[in-house]
Amino acid sequence: ILPGAADKSYGIQVARLAGLPKPVVERAKSILSHLELHSVKPEAKKQGPKAKNTVPDDLPRPQTPQMDLFGEF
Repeated sequence: ILPGAADKSYGIQVARLAGLPKPVVERAKSILSHLELHSVKPEAKKQGPKAKNTVPDDLPRPQTPQMDLFGEF
């Protein structure tokens, strides 16, 4: 471990180590790959946001619906 900032995020690896279900980790990897492929060039960011920050429909969706986290409350 070295002092200072990391050159990338390790959130997905931490989630995997924390025991999150494999489909969740795989979905996160898929979304991250898509975002990295379609990232905005730095000069375009100066123009401001032009689209909503949403997950594209062309990414594969999980086979089972997500549990309603607040449904029990």
